[in-house]
Amino acid sequence: MEAKQSRKRKGKHGNNTQDPEAAYNVKTAADGKRKTTYGFKMHANTDEDGFVKKMTFISGNVHDSQEFDKLLDETFA
Repeated sequence: MEAKQSRKRKGKHGNNTQDPEAAYNVKTAADGKRKTTYGFKMHANTDEDGFVKKMTFISGNVHDSQEFDKLLDETFA
């Protein structure tokens, strides 16, 4: 999910308008081109009927494997 303010800009009072909790994520597409996104990642654990059991949101630079155990752990909720 792309952050609302992805570029560093100065606001009214000279402060940074970029979201401080978001981060950059770089992926290589099937055509070999690299795509950079500044924002967040969402992970969801669903049952076989598509009912969402658990969701997590993390900054874009965290690897997906670090959230896997949290989504499957029943004591996390």
